[in-house]
Amino acid sequence: MTPTHIAVLDDEVDITQLLGNYLKTHGFRVSQLHCGRA
Repeated sequence: MTPTHIAVLDDEVDITQLLGNYLKTHGFRVSQLHCGRA
C-alpha cells in the first residue's frame, strides 16, 4: 500500500522540519515547502 502524501507548508523551516519528521515516523510521505510561490 502506498503511504499517504502530505505537503507541510510554513515559512518557518524549523516548523516544517519538526512536523515533517513526526509525520514520516508515522508512515506518511512528506514534502516540505517553505514559501507559497509556485
